[in-house]
Amino acid sequence: KTDFPKIESLINQKEISRTQSHYKKFGNDALESTVQKKYGVSLYLPDDFKLAEDTNNFMWLRRERVKYMGNTAHEITQGLFLFTYPYTSDSALSEANALAMRDSILKMYVPGPKEGTYMTTEYRYPPSTEVIDLNGKYSLLTRGLWKTENYFMGGPFISLTTTSQDDRNIISISGFVFAPKFDKREYIREIESILKSVKISESTSK
Repeated sequence: KTDFPKIESLINQKEISRTQSHYKKFGNDALESTVQKKYGVSLYLPDDFKLAEDTNNFMWLRRERVKYMGNTAHEITQGLFLFTYPYTSDSALSEANALAMRDSILKMYVPGPKEGTYMTTEYRYPPSTEVIDLNGKYSLLTRGLWKTENYFMGGPFISLTTTSQDDRNIISISGFVFAPKFDKREYIREIESILKSVKISESTSK
């Protein structure tokens, strides 16, 4: 009984490794290269991810799939947001500051279906953050729920906050799932697999 969390964690790690191997073999090389050039981030992406938006220092990648429940088709959306901002102090690498910055960027770039609606963090169920070592860099992995301000949409998210190769910028890579009719565990694990494949190098864009 007491070993259950440990067993669950091992199963999760195994599934993540398996998913990463698949993405590595059958990935989206062109999009991976686009991300690498702009952000100095190498990662494994599924081949059906597409570039939804690329502006200033914000990039939105998305994957749309259809799953049937009974005879009804439902869309499942997975998305990744990448953005950077100056690393001005160590407090930037705190959960509160990382989420505040994420909220302000999402408000700017990720509108909801109606005017005045936008994606943000659901704080009624507080996010949880673990400190991880990402290729020798102090980094944060935050899990929580997102919602659409002034609208009924939401789901889980997982976010990686780390620093650029030269430590001048914070790099945020945040993934979300929208699958209202389905169990989201598998879909958020796919996002986690992408985030845990991240390696930081140098960007080639000026």
